[in-house]
Amino acid sequence: ELAACGLSRERVQLMPDVAFAFRGAPPAEAAAWRPDLRSFIESRCPLLGITAINWGAQNPTFQHQEAYESACAAAARYFIEKIHGRVIFFPQVWGPFEAQDDRVSARRLADLKSEVLLVDDPVPPRILKSLYGRLDILIGSRMHSNIFALSEGVPVLAIGYQPKTAGIIRMMGLSEWMIPIQETSAETLTQKLD
Repeated sequence: ELAACGLSRERVQLMPDVAFAFRGAPPAEAAAWRPDLRSFIESRCPLLGITAINWGAQNPTFQHQEAYESACAAAARYFIEKIHGRVIFFPQVWGPFEAQDDRVSARRLADLKSEVLLVDDPVPPRILKSLYGRLDILIGSRMHSNIFALSEGVPVLAIGYQPKTAGIIRMMGLSEWMIPIQETSAETLTQKLD
């Protein structure tokens, strides 16, 4: 795109997203943020985090929202039943409009059993990054949730809804761990999770 605008390669330098350098809160501060979340995280069970997106509401041409959400639900069930873990649904974005609010999809996915926690209120970014660092793995649809988790040393299964996710995952040499949102199925996602 830049070349099409007349800029030469010598004047352009590709840089990583600055979110990689963002510092999370100290673990004690993050743990004190919400006591129910603290006890959930400090259980000795493996932890899966999921950031879901209501992409069908934002992009009317996307006709796979139900399949995408079913795949995320299947991965959560698999993690609970086969790995004997717990699942936390994190909203990475809260609006400003309902179509951009990640809690809409998360509420549809979280059945609020004892093994599932829905974080339903805004989380300060420093706390959020620290909490991602406590996970064993993240299924991230939001690119910055993937960046926060990866920079905390947490493995990620990225679900790409825009080219930016594939680009960042490719730059890191992790392309096998990215699934385009339109190709996300219960089978594909649980196989990658396994």
